Amino acid sequence: MGWVPVPGADADAIHDNVAAEIDALTAVTPVAGDWLIGEDTSDSDNKKKFDATHFLGGGDIPEWIEYLAARQSDETAHADDDLFTSDSSADYTTQTVSGSAAWTISRGLLSVKFNSQTAGDLSAYLKAITSASAPITIEARMKSWTDHTASYDYDMGIIFTSGTATSSFLYGFSYKTQNDATPQLLSVDGTLTALTTKRVGSSSNVPIHTGGLYMRVTWVTANTWAVSWSPDGVSYTDYGMADDTSSYTPTHFGFYVTSGGGTVPTVTAFDYLRVYDSDLSL
Repeated sequence: MGWVPVPGADADAIHDNVAAEIDALTAVTPVAGDWLIGEDTSDSDNKKKFDATHFLGGGDIPEWIEYLAARQSDETAHADDDLFTSDSSADYTTQTVSGSAAWTISRGLLSVKFNSQTAGDLSAYLKAITSASAPITIEARMKSWTDHTASYDYDMGIIFTSGTATSSFLYGFSYKTQNDATPQLLSVDGTLTALTTKRVGSSSNVPIHTGGLYMRVTWVTANTWAVSWSPDGVSYTDYGMADDTSSYTPTHFGFYVTSGGGTVPTVTAFDYLRVYDSDLSL
């Protein structure tokens, strides 16, 4: 038997031990001036009201984070998603094979300042996969301030790996600033201490983009991998890169950077990590 109101009690009250009372209410789209109620943990959990604008772009949460959170209402939110709205560094393992890399989660993004990685060595920021079975797609948005110093290649991107050791295998997507100042979109593999470039869509294609660069890497099947990119997070292209073959089972995914021997400090930021238990390859 469900809840029975006590005679004289408020039958319209919301109770902490009764299910579906809020679910039964009519849903509306919040606008500025609407009030929400909650408990303030900084004030002994006393009840407080909150203006809806704090959750509509009027607060400190970046608009793109709100957009991604809203997308989850018509997508399946994944346990491994990370919007970097709080310090989730405990979920990650850092592996810096050589050089220096300082990874920081703050202000709704993952930032890394790095330099002096030996050519082929990576600094990786890796998160254990909750359930590793294909297909899985990882997605991120990246922006960077990089160097075009002669003889050095600066790489940054997202990867799957077989672990966190320097010998771990990897497959992923890279945005590279070549030593001739020509940017390239690449798929990469190898190990954390021996990064190799797999394919370039065409040596005559030079990607020019503004704003953030959206990237996807898909573990399509047990031995098949794919990469794609987008300037807007809506329309993706594989840039002419065919699917690749690599036979290892990933246990981690995340982010990586390398200066490829360059010593000029570089800063790269990743805005989020989205995970899909589906094949989003093209």
